Amino acid sequence: MKVTVREISQQLSARAESFARWLLPNGRLNGGNWECGGITGEAGHSLRVQVTGPNSGVWADFATDDRGDLIELCRLVRNVSIGDAIRVCKDWLGIRDPVNVVPAKSYNRPGYSSPSRKSAPWSLTSRTPAA
Repeated sequence: MKVTVREISQQLSARAESFARWLLPNGRLNGGNWECGGITGEAGHSLRVQVTGPNSGVWADFATDDRGDLIELCRLVRNVSIGDAIRVCKDWLGIRDPVNVVPAKSYNRPGYSSPSRKSAPWSLTSRTPAA
């Protein structure tokens, strides 16, 4: 079963502090926020990721006015496309997509029963029908 982007975002929000520590390792915890100077992870307080409470997983960079969920933060920090950011987040969460494997064709030879010599309408030694 495939996982939706919304479900990925919800799972990241439930583990917001761990994800923020992993994504921005130079930040620090201040109250219910993981703080650093910006998306490059420098020291400072302008970027804050809520790691507790009902807004867990929401972030804002008050220096640039950027904000969003943790998938968007991953996209900006890693400088990748949104699809690649989703893959990074899924990998971090341990979510694996099902592999589309075409099952091997199975062919069963139709059953074959050899006719008995008694019921054969021809003789096995000659090519003419038996009398």
